[in-house]
Amino acid sequence: MPEQPPLEGDWQLEYSGLPDGGPQRWWRSARGIAVSGPPHKLGPELEGRERGAGHPALARVIDTAEGWVVFEPLGPAPQDALAAVSAWPGEARVATGPLLSLIPACRVNVRRALRKLDCSKVDRTLDRPAEATVVEGPSLGGIHGGWLRQAGDRVVCLRFARFTREGRPDVDRAVTAYRAGLAFSDLGLLPHLLEEAILGRDDDAAETAREVFSRLARPEPSTVTVEVSGAPEWLDTSAWTGSRTPAQARRILHAVAGLTVTDHTLAVSVNPPIRKGRAARFEDRGVRRRRLFSRWYEGIRVDDEGLLSLTPEALADELVAGVAGTVLDATCGVGGLAIAAARTGARVVASDVSAQRLELAGSNAAIYDVELDLRRGDATRMVREVAHDVLLLDPPWGGRGYDRESMGLEDLGFDLGDVLAGTSAEVRLKLPRSFRVDELPGGPWTFRGAIDARGVLKFLVATRC
Repeated sequence: MPEQPPLEGDWQLEYSGLPDGGPQRWWRSARGIAVSGPPHKLGPELEGRERGAGHPALARVIDTAEGWVVFEPLGPAPQDALAAVSAWPGEARVATGPLLSLIPACRVNVRRALRKLDCSKVDRTLDRPAEATVVEGPSLGGIHGGWLRQAGDRVVCLRFARFTREGRPDVDRAVTAYRAGLAFSDLGLLPHLLEEAILGRDDDAAETAREVFSRLARPEPSTVTVEVSGAPEWLDTSAWTGSRTPAQARRILHAVAGLTVTDHTLAVSVNPPIRKGRAARFEDRGVRRRRLFSRWYEGIRVDDEGLLSLTPEALADELVAGVAGTVLDATCGVGGLAIAAARTGARVVASDVSAQRLELAGSNAAIYDVELDLRRGDATRMVREVAHDVLLLDPPWGGRGYDRESMGLEDLGFDLGDVLAGTSAEVRLKLPRSFRVDELPGGPWTFRGAIDARGVLKFLVATRC
């Protein structure tokens, strides 16, 4: 175990949830959060804090020791990182002039940097008359939303190594949105990308900078109309269709176009047409894990198979909405659906063939302060032995390599027909997007798509009342 802080306090080790490049573990006590690091990392951080004294996002240091810094007590990350950054003081103004004059201050020469990246129409674009709302005020020099934490009624940033006095909040907001996969002004994002591309020699940033500049060179409409065709009749496509910003439309193009749902292939049309652009950057691991369990870093335990089959918490809550009486989760795994059902107030019997995953489910339920009646056994036997009002089923699909083009009853990993024949209760069944729903026995069934907040269709839900 890592060495405890050489400071007074009842210190407990926990995972920080910080992005790559930051300490992955820290120590927490009633006094605050203790972070350790070598001099070449802590030195620039403390220097940046001195330059940024008085910044509204500065987390207070309450103690130090050699190789250690103790911050004030900190809570979780804010739910909306972009809103938290936007709430920091700054003065908004509508600016007009050549496009170059509207781009926030940059540590590289914008014109030369774009030419170095082989962008075309540089002078024509930068000299074009334009209008934009810009925000000036205190800056962190570009931040990652994963560094934000609640400190009482304030939101603070734990990284000040790159703090700069110049007013660049548009860049801060743009970088936070960019890292969180949200849309933001290309004018705010471009200087950050150029700095990373030229000073940091980042090829990914260079490619994205070219895409951003190409949009500025060929201005897009503020809104476009998105339509989805080819979907089965029961699939609600309203999460994707209608008036959208170009950035939203691009995410829909990447998430939906060409997707196979049962035996249908979805197509996306955008009017007026826009460039599809690149897919979203790889998502931060901490964000992905908190999507599975919002309290992941409070001690959630999973095994590899359980991690693959977990239902994201928000979608699990939707799947179990309205359940009552006794709920049997006959394929509980590490407890995602069972915990969601128990949080509604229902009595939940959670069963699985694996004793190890049952133990993990019980441990995870304790973190959420809910109780599960854990029983070991296969689904076919449990539906006949346990009296229940609602049956939850999440059959094994075959791991990471499941067939995303077409799956049938025989591909689900167990005898679903035999399980369904053993119960007359309401059934809520989680299925892969590519499942051929006309093969599902024991109907009548209704179907819907489980679409997350990013617009990604994660799975299908079949319901029999």
